[in-house]
Amino acid sequence: MGEIRRDNSRATEIIRQLRSFMRKAPALEMRNVFDLTAEVATTVSFLLPEAKSRGIVLRSSLTETPLPVSGNSIQLEQVLSNLILNALDAMSDTGQSEKAATVETAMNGKFAEVSVTDTGPGVPSDALEKIFDPFYSMKEHGMGMGLSIVRTIVEAHGGTIEVAKSCHGGATFRVTLPLA
Repeated sequence: MGEIRRDNSRATEIIRQLRSFMRKAPALEMRNVFDLTAEVATTVSFLLPEAKSRGIVLRSSLTETPLPVSGNSIQLEQVLSNLILNALDAMSDTGQSEKAATVETAMNGKFAEVSVTDTGPGVPSDALEKIFDPFYSMKEHGMGMGLSIVRTIVEAHGGTIEVAKSCHGGATFRVTLPLA
């Protein structure tokens, strides 16, 4: 019951913040300092059953060093969820023998980094420049808002996001946020 209440509260807060976001008023008023690695671990744990149901291995390689960032943890959880779910979607319809997504955290100087890498087909070269644009989607029934919102949230937190082809042929999305 406690988990149901917690998830209900989280869903309510997500909807409230999405409404605020759509009014062009990102809800950074709920800014606090939190450990990004712990937030990543929670998000991975939450999405693990979804990955298993799709026959995809979801791995994490998280730094033991705390990564304190200042921001809205609910919004950053949505960023992480979107990136992981996109990685799972990228591999859902492929006939590959190994379908895996890896989420990693690291400290890079004065910045925290989170990367999500998949073994899917990757992002075509012509899509790399426009993948974060509003209404651009590589999914058949996609609205093209997910990665645009992700970029807006990351930039509102003083960070950056980039995408590149991974060495496994898939894609790697890397979010960099300033440490608190």
